[in-house]
Amino acid sequence: MTTIARNATRKIAAIKAEYTECVSCSLDNDFTPSPVDASYAWEALARHARARLTECRGHYCIQIHSNLWYELRRPAAKPEAGGSGRGPRALASRLILSE
Repeated sequence: MTTIARNATRKIAAIKAEYTECVSCSLDNDFTPSPVDASYAWEALARHARARLTECRGHYCIQIHSNLWYELRRPAAKPEAGGSGRGPRALASRLILSE
């Protein structure tokens, strides 16, 4: 786990741009991740002097205190409009071509 300094403004700006999905974990919801807008996490980091931004296991966390943190993640890849090539038609065309 690596802590990102608050004065690393370029790195923080890059994280804000790339990691746009966010979940909140707190004692209020039994630490069950709840989707929230990422702006809440960034506002909380700015509001709380002791909050910290850390890099951990492929995502970033904004730890407000031991009972509240936000996990920032990259948006999930959306499937292509044409499909993934794994549907019944794609399978049938592979079978026909292989015979």
